[in-house]
Amino acid sequence: MNISLGSWAFSFGPFADNPIPFEETVKRLSKAGYDGIEICGFPPHVTLDRYPTAECRKQLVKFLRDHQLGVSGYAADFTSVNPVAPSNKQKYLDLFRRNAEFLHARTSEMRSELGTLIARNHEEIDVLRRMGERDYVEFTITGRNKPQRVGAVTVELRSVDIKKNKFTVALVVNDLRTEKKDRTVNEPILFYPGGSIHQANEFVVNSVAKNKITGYISVPKNPGLTSTVASGN
Repeated sequence: MNISLGSWAFSFGPFADNPIPFEETVKRLSKAGYDGIEICGFPPHVTLDRYPTAECRKQLVKFLRDHQLGVSGYAADFTSVNPVAPSNKQKYLDLFRRNAEFLHARTSEMRSELGTLIARNHEEIDVLRRMGERDYVEFTITGRNKPQRVGAVTVELRSVDIKKNKFTVALVVNDLRTEKKDRTVNEPILFYPGGSIHQANEFVVNSVAKNKITGYISVPKNPGLTSTVASGN
């Protein structure tokens, strides 16, 4: 079970006169161990005017990822337009469209280059597995500089930065070794066993610890695939 808390709890009620900034709210929820956040779309938190461009919205998603928080909902601010007034119909629809575009931009960032959804933990991997679009091989790599086989790739953990949720790994695919430096938790890494672009696999690390990474590899649906775990498990 995942637990989420609304950021509006820190900008309304007892905090109305002195709201806690959104960035600080995210840090507190992450530190407290929450899995997600319901974003308040009212000032001074995440408003359309505060995040008007694709780039700043991308940074917002990265900020949430870095703090390992999913988004359970977005409380959009429609108070600027009275939807009941007939003359406001188009204004309301325009505001609705802007909010929809904002949410689409955010959720698009939660997908990989392949357009697949990115799971952030075992429970979400199970959800994607039940969707039946791809197969998933979960792994735990323990120890640095100890190559371990996971599915069609050999994984070697090179380093971990726990504070920044970053890691460096070396992947051996088709006898070719490639080092992926300073990658972020939940950032998909694509590789192509057999060299076919149609068989792209995704390597995703969900969590880092001292000399340890945990995550999964997703592969195109293949009836002949058998689940594989790292030899260090």
